[in-house]
Amino acid sequence: MQNHSYANIFPMMNDEEFKQLVASIRDHGLHHPIVTFEGKILDGRNRFAACEKAGVKPHFIEYDGSDPLGFVERTNLHRRHLNSDQQASVVAKLAVRY
Repeated sequence: MQNHSYANIFPMMNDEEFKQLVASIRDHGLHHPIVTFEGKILDGRNRFAACEKAGVKPHFIEYDGSDPLGFVERTNLHRRHLNSDQQASVVAKLAVRY
């Protein structure tokens, strides 16, 4: 499944974080569904890839709000550990979109 361009504003997890996510999903299942919009992944690129690697069937829900870019921003800024270069890159990408 393709990623929505809004999802690509944020970087993917680093290798260690991804390995931990794969192990968690393999051992405990997927706890948060992958959010799609316009037939693409809006939120959950790492979870989707981890499900594939762990051999776990992913669960999807369709975004039904009116601000998909704002949703991606609010969802990821608070849960992702971004270094200062990554934060600057995200801010620049968001500034172009608004």
